[in-house]
Amino acid sequence: MGFLNKKIDFLKASKISLALFLFVLPWQTVYIFREVFWESTKWQYGTLNFYFFEVVLWFFIFFGFSYFWKNKIKNFKNLKTRELSSGIIFTKTYKFWLRLQEKSWSILWYKQKFFFSSRSKFKSFTNESISENNSLKQKIIPVFFTSLIFLFLIISSFFVGDPALAFQKLRQIIQVLLFLFLIISLPIKFNFIVKWFFIGSILPTVLGVWQFIAQNSFSSTLLGISEHLPWVGGSSVISNPTIGYWLRAYGSFAHPNIFGGYLFFVLVSLFIYFYNSKKYSSLLIFIIFLLPTTGLFLTFSRSAWIVFLLVFIITFFISFLKKKDAFVRALFYLSFFIISLVFIFFPLVQTRISGNSITEIKSVQDRMLGYSEAKDLFIENLFFGVGGGNYTLALKEKNPNLKPWKYQPVHNIFMLFLVEYGLIGFTILFGGLYVLVKEIKIKKCLNLTTILSLCLFIILGIFDHYLYSFSVGLLLPSLYFAVIYKYFLDKKHKV
Repeated sequence: MGFLNKKIDFLKASKISLALFLFVLPWQTVYIFREVFWESTKWQYGTLNFYFFEVVLWFFIFFGFSYFWKNKIKNFKNLKTRELSSGIIFTKTYKFWLRLQEKSWSILWYKQKFFFSSRSKFKSFTNESISENNSLKQKIIPVFFTSLIFLFLIISSFFVGDPALAFQKLRQIIQVLLFLFLIISLPIKFNFIVKWFFIGSILPTVLGVWQFIAQNSFSSTLLGISEHLPWVGGSSVISNPTIGYWLRAYGSFAHPNIFGGYLFFVLVSLFIYFYNSKKYSSLLIFIIFLLPTTGLFLTFSRSAWIVFLLVFIITFFISFLKKKDAFVRALFYLSFFIISLVFIFFPLVQTRISGNSITEIKSVQDRMLGYSEAKDLFIENLFFGVGGGNYTLALKEKNPNLKPWKYQPVHNIFMLFLVEYGLIGFTILFGGLYVLVKEIKIKKCLNLTTILSLCLFIILGIFDHYLYSFSVGLLLPSLYFAVIYKYFLDKKHKV
């Protein structure tokens, strides 16, 4: 490590690995450790795998923590050994009580002669002591709740139907939390993240547009792409007797809804960036928005459409009131472009929104059945859940006579997590997150933008499961909130 410490610029290596990660994130190239088949049909949610973007992510994590090791921990070398030992909490607490006793005796001794003076000194000391206690509390509480969350996840993973799946989910959660921590903590600019997030979306979006025009998706093991044809069962299509079958845009993802969610996060990041930018013309901003907006439209993902329209309308009115002229004009051009797409593909849009076709009715029925199944599984596994990643296995054990493709996670990430980890896991995680957010003191980020972003995430979460059931889905919201956090910490961003 000493050699690496001298030869490698870990911050630069972190930036390069982060840029590469954001570029390869959409591509689902994967190494599969285990495949399970039910009646000759692959059990998708029982697969043990490791994606290429996860390999790049762990390089970023290594370089990021190496940077902290080099630049942060070394600053403590001049401190006393006992301050660096595991007994730091005991040492500080012991020193605090010694000071308290010393001051208390002083106050009692001089109480009669210097009442007012001593009272003032005592008040000052009490405030100082409370400040030290609060500082110590802020260090202990996040560590305690983080340890409690991981302890529960680790222990619960041993006592489930398939421990391997539970530990895979645990690995995904750990890497997401480490990624979120590093993105927030490293001195990496907001504009750097948004730039590479957008660059990484270009090729998958071009692929998605081509898929819709050609009504075909080729297969590539290297790129992690499966073949999809509109007339083949299992493909995500829009259909009715009048328009026939139309393949939705998959991009480089496993499902159009995941592609739609990805492009939504890209567009929101671009909105945040260009909202305060004054050096770009409205035409250039409009051109940059064209490709991801087209890709999002062609996914025909209703949940992504809903949250995007909410962001678009709110951003337009706020920008108009704040007199962001160039940005308002760009959004105005973009609104005409979206209306043109709706007009051109109106039969498809109408079918997708009305829900009157056979495929749409079946989709709604399957989702309602999923909610009923999730409720039953939750009641049967109330406190500890069925285990991380074990939802579909528990569903098969409960209903063994269904067709293999019928075993799907419930389309709601909050309900899915509740079923997999039970009331205890749900309470520990969200209680811990609440305390951590409170103790970290990010009040300067808790404004209308953050609250709106959280609401949009909740809307996406209650309509689908990919933000939890897929590794890329878990990473997207963490990147989304990290971008927002970075925005508030870096007002003077430049491309």
